[in-house]
Amino acid sequence: MAVEGPLGTLTYGELNARANRIAHHLRTRYGVRPDMPVAVCLERGPDLVTAVLGVLKAGAPYVPLDPDHPAERLAYMVRDTATPVVLTGSAHTGRLPSDVPLLLLDEDTATLSGEPDTDPRPVAAPHHLAYLIYTSGSTGRPKGVQVEHRSVVSLVHWTAREYGLEPGQRIALLAGVGFDAAAWELWLGLTQGATCCVTTETVRLTPHLLRDWLCEQRVHATFLSTPMLEALAALPWAADSTLDYVLTGGDRLRMPPRARLPFRVVNNYGPTEATIIVTSTVVEPGDAVPPIGRPIPNVLAFVVDQHDRPVPVGVPGELLLGGVPLARGYRDRPELTEERFTAYEAEGLSTPVYRTGDLVRWRADGQLEFLRRIDNQVKIRGNRIELGEIEATLLTHPGIGEVSVIVREDTPGDKRLVAYLVAIAADTPSTAELHAHLGRFLPDYMIPAAFVTLDRLPLTANGKVDRAALPVPDHQRPDLGTEYAAPRNAVERTVTTVWQELLGIERVGVHDNFFQLGGHSLLATQVASRLRKALRVDVPVRAVFDSPTPARLAQGIADLMMAAITAQFEPAG
Repeated sequence: MAVEGPLGTLTYGELNARANRIAHHLRTRYGVRPDMPVAVCLERGPDLVTAVLGVLKAGAPYVPLDPDHPAERLAYMVRDTATPVVLTGSAHTGRLPSDVPLLLLDEDTATLSGEPDTDPRPVAAPHHLAYLIYTSGSTGRPKGVQVEHRSVVSLVHWTAREYGLEPGQRIALLAGVGFDAAAWELWLGLTQGATCCVTTETVRLTPHLLRDWLCEQRVHATFLSTPMLEALAALPWAADSTLDYVLTGGDRLRMPPRARLPFRVVNNYGPTEATIIVTSTVVEPGDAVPPIGRPIPNVLAFVVDQHDRPVPVGVPGELLLGGVPLARGYRDRPELTEERFTAYEAEGLSTPVYRTGDLVRWRADGQLEFLRRIDNQVKIRGNRIELGEIEATLLTHPGIGEVSVIVREDTPGDKRLVAYLVAIAADTPSTAELHAHLGRFLPDYMIPAAFVTLDRLPLTANGKVDRAALPVPDHQRPDLGTEYAAPRNAVERTVTTVWQELLGIERVGVHDNFFQLGGHSLLATQVASRLRKALRVDVPVRAVFDSPTPARLAQGIADLMMAAITAQFEPAG
C-alpha cells in the first residue's frame, strides 16, 4: 500500500497510474515542462500524493499550497509562480484566484480518465527544480525557495540508509502541507516502498491521540515538530511500540526530564534553503538541550566571524552552508538571492554558500550547538517567521503609524508574538479588527498573541527601536470590540477559568474568541486536556477550533455530557 488514511487508500499501482494520467494531461493540455512551477492546493491524503507525483512525472516542480492559508496569500503565491494550472479539489475553489485554470481532482475524473496510464518519458534532470516552497519574507511578501532534484535525492538516500528503512514499513505524514518537512516524509516513504500513513487533524494536533495512533498504525518512523515531540515525550509509552525513530526539528529542542521513550529521538537542523536537513544527531538519554548535530553527507558547514573568517571550536559565529543541498535561490528575487546566497572563500577554497543568519558554535566532539538568530527571523512552535512580514502587513492598516513585533517568553517554554503599535489617530483599532486585517494575508501562526498600543516606540541612541525596553503586556482582557459577558452556568465557568489560566488573562467573557485572546494550536490541546479532566468528558481539540468562544464550546460540551448520560439508559442490543 502506498497511502492509507481517512480520505482513502492507494496501492502503488493505483498511485502510479493516476499520477501518470495527471502527468500526460499537464504536458498535453498545459505544456508543462522542467522548471515550470505547478501549484497544488490540497489537504493531506491520496489526492495530494497523486498530484505532486503527477507534477514531477510531467517534469515540473510542484508548489505545495496549504488550503487553510488566507485566500489573498494563496492568490499571491499562485500569481508569483506563474503556474499554468492549480491542482486542487472542489472544496477549495473559492479560495483560489478566478483567473487561473483549476484542475479539480475530485470532479475532472472524466477528463483525466482519457489520458494514458503509462509512464511518461522522463524529461527532468538532477539540476532541474523538484519543488518550490514559500517561506515568510522580511519585506512583507512570502518568498519562494527553489529546490533541485539532486538536493532531495541526496537527503532521501542518506536518511533511508541511516535509519534502515525498508519496503513495507510505515511512515507517518504529519507535517503541514506547505512545509518542507512534508517533502521529506513523502519522498522518503515512496522511494523506499513504505506505506505513507495519514490521520485526521484532531489526531495530528492532540498529543495523546497522536501517540495512540502511531502505535496502532505500527509506524516505524515519523517527523514531528519540536513542540509536538516535547509534548509526546512527556507522555507514558508502551514498551512494545513499533516506533523506532522520531526525527524532529524546527526549534531548539528541550527534552522533558527523565523521559523514558521506546524510540530513538533524532534532533535535526536545516533551513528550507538547504533542503530540510543538513545536520543531525541521535539524542542521548539525559541530554536536556541536545546539540543540532554533525553535517550529514554532501553538506559543507562553515562557522565564521563577521569578516567571514573561520572561528575556533567553542567560539560563536554565523553558520554558512554549502554543498549538494543548496537551493537555487529565491524565485524572481535576484537582490535577495544575491544577499543570502554568496560565495565563501577561505584557504584557497571558493564555494557557493547560504548565509543562515544562525549563530552557532562547534563543540569539541564535532557537533554544532545552536545559540540564537542574528536577525529578526524567529521560530514559533516550529514555524519560521520573519517579523518584518508581520510588521509590513500591520502597517498597511490605515490606523497604524508605527509598529514593532517581537517574540516574548514571559512564561518559560511559551513563546508568543507581541505587536507594539503607535496609532495614527486617537481611535486605536481593536484587537478583533487587527486580527481580521492580518487574517486576510497571514496564516494563523503569524498573528500576534497580543497587541500593545504605545504613545511612541522606545528608541536606542542610534535611533533604532529599543526592543529590550518594550513593556510586558498586561493581563487585562484586550479590546475585542464586544462587551464583556460573564459566565452563566457551571460549564461556562469551567471553560473561562481554564482559558484564563492558560492565556494569562484575568477575565474572559463567554463570547470572547480564543484565538483573538492569543490562543494557538498547542494551547488548544491544553484546553481540551484540562477540560477532559475537569468535566470528565472527552473534549476533542477540534472543538476549540470549531467553537472558539466559551459559550459555544460549553454548549458543545453540555451536549456531549447529555449524550453520555442518555447512552447509559439505552437498552443493550
